[in-house]
Amino acid sequence: MASRSDRQPSEISVAEVTAWYRSMNATPTQQANAYGLLKSILKDAVEDGLIATNPCRVKAGGQKTRAREIEVLSVEQLTAYLAAVPEARRVPLLLAGWCGLRSGEVRALRVRDLDLDAGVVRVRQGVVRLAGQLLIGPPKTAAGVWDVTIPPHLVPSLREWQRRQPTRGRDALLFPAGDGVSPLNDSVLREAHDKGKAAIGMPGLTIHGLRHTSATLAAQLGATVAELQARIGHSTPNMAMRYQHVAADRDAQLAARMSQLATGNDWTPQSPPRARRPRESSRKREQSELPGMDD
Repeated sequence: MASRSDRQPSEISVAEVTAWYRSMNATPTQQANAYGLLKSILKDAVEDGLIATNPCRVKAGGQKTRAREIEVLSVEQLTAYLAAVPEARRVPLLLAGWCGLRSGEVRALRVRDLDLDAGVVRVRQGVVRLAGQLLIGPPKTAAGVWDVTIPPHLVPSLREWQRRQPTRGRDALLFPAGDGVSPLNDSVLREAHDKGKAAIGMPGLTIHGLRHTSATLAAQLGATVAELQARIGHSTPNMAMRYQHVAADRDAQLAARMSQLATGNDWTPQSPPRARRPRESSRKREQSELPGMDD
């Protein structure tokens, strides 16, 4: 737009605003902020009767990130995807797709975190890349420390997988790199993931899309927003209070219904395991094991 300081609001056209927006050499955040400011100023001009309509008509112009459609899988697609994944990497991706774990959370799991007797996987840490190195540290928020119930139809196959693994201590990584002690590189999981998504014809599917798949399946089965956030360990300020009081046995019921959806069999737990969030003292105790890692 022309930069004359004496221009009147009525001189600014829709086409001019749109051209200015598209020609901006700025980051998405800077672009959104500049557009938002202009739109707010011209909105005031409308309210003051200086112009009839606001010429800011750029669709989603105020969004700081470009929204994109997230691909999720049906139960049938998830089953086919996992069947196509190399067996050596199938279990970590299975936990992402059925239990909603992030890649970094899966790769940080310890042997002790997969509790098949209780039917839960315990998320306590995550793998992050810092200055080219893979580090394991605590989550940034309390919501990132949680137990998620494993759909019970998966437990027998997980027991069989567990039986075939080499003997390792409870504190050892569940899915280590080739040296047996280092965290698995995310590129290794992506390579296995690429084979799975190619087999089902979904080239745009990301590993994080498996997490969305888990949440979507739970939502289709009637989970509330609070239950979904509790199940996938996600927190936002306005939702924090809503998921704190979700009953743990409700999560077990959701997992059982996922298994029923997948197999047609009734997996309703007779005495559902209680997947409770650790107490604050427990979280602090675990985080103290990694001195120097920020919360």
